[in-house]
Amino acid sequence: MDVLVAAGTVSIWVGRFGEEDALYDYVDFRYPSDGGWSPFTRDHGLDWVDEDFAEAAWWREPYSFADHSYGDSFAPQADADLAQWSSEVNSAYLLYDIDARQLPRSETSPLTFLGAYHYRK
Repeated sequence: MDVLVAAGTVSIWVGRFGEEDALYDYVDFRYPSDGGWSPFTRDHGLDWVDEDFAEAAWWREPYSFADHSYGDSFAPQADADLAQWSSEVNSAYLLYDIDARQLPRSETSPLTFLGAYHYRK
């Protein structure tokens, strides 16, 4: 499914992985002859995302989105939403300039959509 390209919007998914490598294995792209994909893009039905505008994070301590690119502009709201999940999640995947609110929820993904937030450069 094509997602809505939306400059100034970051879409965030959160979940739990036992180790950092497992998160990166899930979101990192593979490049066979038929084009790039990742388990994340397949689980969410995404035809394409620009991995240069994606960030992944895995943590053990309390976490804030403030350290991400442009985080000072969206972290207050994203952190408030994350607080509702804080004991259940330790990982996040962020896609910039994508508004994923209209994507159907994946039944197989270990990452759940947290929300889409406006950011400023």
